[in-house]
Amino acid sequence: PGDCAMGGKGNWGGRMGNATPEQMQERMDARRTAKFERLENVLSLQEAQKPAWDTFKAAMQEHANARNKFFAEQRTAEAPATALARLDRAAAFNSFQQEQIGKKREALQAFYGQLSDAQKTVFDAEFQMMTGPRGMRGGMRGMGGMMGMQGMQGMGAAQQQ
Repeated sequence: PGDCAMGGKGNWGGRMGNATPEQMQERMDARRTAKFERLENVLSLQEAQKPAWDTFKAAMQEHANARNKFFAEQRTAEAPATALARLDRAAAFNSFQQEQIGKKREALQAFYGQLSDAQKTVFDAEFQMMTGPRGMRGGMRGMGGMMGMQGMQGMGAAQQQ
């Protein structure tokens, strides 16, 4: 609090400010859309691959919508009063996560099977950045950072196929 560099009390140096959950959701949706547009471009998808891509992208959006709904319900729910209630809430979240991971895997497997070997290499690198530890904190930060060169190298490889 006070004069710290992080802005104190939830204001992360101006990045988050006092954004409402709706504003945060808009930002996350815009980032997700940008990431998928970039991924589609670096994969250089063929026309025959686009239906599988659309299905995959829709499944990922469905996952995001389900996750948003789950967390919105958690925000409005009364906080668990006991240790057992907290564990029950954590177990419910774990069950939700397992179900969502299964759905994401199914969608990914169907799309992944449509890719060439070169596209798979690019997708593996890009998807890791979107969903790995950095991805959970914002993932690829434009073309900068480590993904800048990898993304450019991958783009050439995908286009050769």
